Amino acid sequence: MAITFSKQPLKFFNVNEPAIFEFSSDTDLGVNPNDLVADLEMVSQYTTRRYTIKNILPKYGTGVFRVDVSGYLKSLLMDNFNFEYDNPNKQYTIERFSIGVAVHAENGADIFADEYVFDSGYIFDTTFIFAEQTPNDSETDDAFYPIVGISELSEALKPQKDLTKLNIIAPKYLEFATGFANTLSVFVGELVSAPGSVVSVGGISAPITPIVGVANVALSDAQIDKMYLPALITTSLNNPLIPCYGIKYKGDECEETLQFRYFTSYGGWAYFYTAKEAMTANRSKTDFINNNFYNIQDGKSSRVQRSGESKKQMSLSGVKQIELTETFIELLNSPKVEVLLPRGFIECEVSGNFNLKKFDFEYTLSVIISNENGITL
Repeated sequence: MAITFSKQPLKFFNVNEPAIFEFSSDTDLGVNPNDLVADLEMVSQYTTRRYTIKNILPKYGTGVFRVDVSGYLKSLLMDNFNFEYDNPNKQYTIERFSIGVAVHAENGADIFADEYVFDSGYIFDTTFIFAEQTPNDSETDDAFYPIVGISELSEALKPQKDLTKLNIIAPKYLEFATGFANTLSVFVGELVSAPGSVVSVGGISAPITPIVGVANVALSDAQIDKMYLPALITTSLNNPLIPCYGIKYKGDECEETLQFRYFTSYGGWAYFYTAKEAMTANRSKTDFINNNFYNIQDGKSSRVQRSGESKKQMSLSGVKQIELTETFIELLNSPKVEVLLPRGFIECEVSGNFNLKKFDFEYTLSVIISNENGITL
């Protein structure tokens, strides 16, 4: 018995957008098609994570099954990750999954009857996946690569990655600054055995960590110095269909620079730099409890503070060259933004806007760092 897929997502797709499979069986199982159900199992080829969707009902009268797996894959990819840069699971922001499908009678009483036995002599093409087989079936080479990110409806679809190459997963233009820790996210996939894999800028190379999934390559100040004009960033197995350029941040003399680190819709991290401007602080959201248990002559307050919240706020603004427009939009759309402060990267509340012009764009950012329940009694 074989399963024919009539609809499936792209090989690389975002888990925050629908990932719909439609399939049907080409075999008469001897029961009414409306009495059939399907099971679809997703298995990671990088980790031990898996999930099975049980008892998918067919469309009435047609026997076509339809299921959106994006939510299930998102749950698997977000498990113990939460967009934390220091989490080891960050290498699985793009992960390889295979699927297996089984169609059987709803009661399941005759699931192992003769009509369900796989015939090893069956001739098939690449549009078929055998039922009653596990996703690791060697006969099935179809795999999908869900990405943790956000798809913008106003933007074009991103080019599909080449599995035989090292793919830089970032906007076309990236911003870096010397004196800071900078990394470049590269989808390595299964090319962990590629010898001497490097990222190069202007003839200076940095090694790529031999891991499965996504590697974050540390860029040196010498490489960033080559980016005074937009400099092409390449890999030793470069995918020219996805070019990436680095731009060096040029701060004013004696300027105090702020570094922001954020997660992008490509499945990796990017950076944004701006001059540090005036900071304000306030205390708000103070909660009290009733303490009206004293006589007036005792001089005691009838309210006692229970908790309070203090905030520091920075209002930032500036002008960037037009090539960095997408990078700034990625910052505004990022699920998590961190700012580098003296004690390290701190997650912060960010709001902002930009005004696009012919050759550059103006931007403003409001950054709030809150001490939640810092003075709770």
